[in-house]
Amino acid sequence: MLTRKIFIFLYLLLLTLILFGNVVITLGAVELRHSTYSENVYGPKVIVIRVDGTISTWTVDYIKEAIDIARDEKALIVMELNTPGGLLDPAFEIADTIANSDVPIVGYVVGRWALSAGTLILFSTHIAAMQPITTIGSMQPVLYDPVTGAYTPVNDTKIINALTKKVEQYVEYRGRNVTAAIKCITENANYDANEALKLKLIEVLADNLDDLLVKIDGYKVKLIGNKEAVLITKGYKILRYEGSIRVRFIKVLSDPMVSGLLMSLGFLVTIFSILSAHLHITPIGVLLLMLGLLGSGFNVNLAAMFLLVLGAILLTIELVTPGFGIIGGSGIVMLAVGFMLLPTGGKWYIGPGAGYWETLRITGISIGIFFGALTSLILYKVVKVRKRRVTLWEFKGKIGRAIDPIGPEKPGYIVVEGEYWRALSDEHIKPGDKVIVIGKEEGILIVKKYEE
Repeated sequence: MLTRKIFIFLYLLLLTLILFGNVVITLGAVELRHSTYSENVYGPKVIVIRVDGTISTWTVDYIKEAIDIARDEKALIVMELNTPGGLLDPAFEIADTIANSDVPIVGYVVGRWALSAGTLILFSTHIAAMQPITTIGSMQPVLYDPVTGAYTPVNDTKIINALTKKVEQYVEYRGRNVTAAIKCITENANYDANEALKLKLIEVLADNLDDLLVKIDGYKVKLIGNKEAVLITKGYKILRYEGSIRVRFIKVLSDPMVSGLLMSLGFLVTIFSILSAHLHITPIGVLLLMLGLLGSGFNVNLAAMFLLVLGAILLTIELVTPGFGIIGGSGIVMLAVGFMLLPTGGKWYIGPGAGYWETLRITGISIGIFFGALTSLILYKVVKVRKRRVTLWEFKGKIGRAIDPIGPEKPGYIVVEGEYWRALSDEHIKPGDKVIVIGKEEGILIVKKYEE
């Protein structure tokens, strides 16, 4: 019990640091970076990021992280796009982030395509480029029904007009062909690389990343506030950024198949646990449902706080109930996942620094893994003991000593392994003789003389 209290105390302490960490006011030391280039020159360092699969909340954080790194390194960003599209709200947020970025971002369509939300993001970049045999377009919004799996085109003028206006702003600001871009929405037009270049929807056609960096050397682009930036890529150094642990975890959950499977399992487990009165299983269903919702675009920060609070509650319940089972294990997993999903702040601010949050996250995950493994070991031992065959104490073959005279019709007492038992025998046995048990009938032992 003392060990369990220590475990839970450590988790509650970590949760307290999370909930009240923002109250602590600290001012991080400012590191001054001196670039050998002038203020408006970016390069030759190139941060390469890749946006593939479904565009969702993970993509927003991924791109913002890359912008922070590029700003510190005085680097430009090449964003490789190979996506069929994704959620509209994250796509708008990404496009606005790029449009307002003080770091030049080159959008580069590779692989197969950058359709729908991918095209919207491409139009917002400072330089748009495509690989041969790639496609952009098909920007009409659709409504997805997760129950039937059907896609229904959205014709609501409120949504269409808003999307059209945003695309017009992005394209016009970059000096591209507004008419051709709008057709991607109103007519679901698609353009291959050659058509897009001819229609001035993109600026560069490049066979590969090296070819792209050679062709954009010396380009001048307009950043937010009409600030002009010069791209220097001669002698470039490529740094590929895959994203933080948090971003990669959310990316896995954002896969439609993974998200749908988690939500289905979570719903079934929750319903089953309630209907069968096995309420201790309910937290597992809730956890699966929350992970599925994360993949569907649910706010990550709210999900992290929900998991942290619920995990602490479950561990508190475990503290006042006997045993250490599913409730405590679910609480540990929720806290570990909650720590993993916590956001890290930017570099310049008053408050706990990024190092604080990262250390706290790593500590929480490490403790979660350790206690999760410990819980699994305990559960394994419990199951192993329960499956073990029950062995009853056997009298047959035990050696004892007669206390009374014993005969065929004259029962008497014997001592077997420190216990007194009534016994009968076909032989005449004197007090003090050694006997061996050969059977038992109706609570009386059957014995005979023991010959050594």
